[in-house]
Amino acid sequence: MFDAGLWTAIPKSDHILIHVAKPRFTESPPMAGSSPTSISASSTSTTTPDQARLRPDAAYLAWHRSRHRI
Repeated sequence: MFDAGLWTAIPKSDHILIHVAKPRFTESPPMAGSSPTSISASSTSTTTPDQARLRPDAAYLAWHRSRHRI
């Protein structure tokens, strides 16, 4: 889903903001015949590893956001 541009990560000091590209990501409800519904949350956050070498590089994440126009 990350590679397809359905979500991206934005570094924010000691955590990473996970941003969902809501216009591009819909899911079907369990009821047959119902119309698709959008994901309810547009973003959430998670903590980053303490060791810098384990964190995603901010430049690559910025490239990903610009590449997928998120």
